[in-house]
Amino acid sequence: MKIDFDHVVGTGIADEIQNQIREERVLTLISKLGAEFNIEGKQYYFRYGKGEKDKGTGIIVGFGETPYAAAEDFFDQFCTTRIK
Repeated sequence: MKIDFDHVVGTGIADEIQNQIREERVLTLISKLGAEFNIEGKQYYFRYGKGEKDKGTGIIVGFGETPYAAAEDFFDQFCTTRIK
């Protein structure tokens, strides 16, 4: 018996699985770190760390127009921020 997989459907399923995995990683990181959630102006943000706010050292911040966009930005910043 031969199974004929529809490539477009398979690709869509794989993309959805990858999106769900990323969402779980993003939310797990924020939960484990206990990042602060707040609003500044018209954007949401997640912040972690106790560094000097004005100098931008020792803290990680992610901003977004939605809470989840802020969470994704925070995750990206966490993965790429280096100590200055």
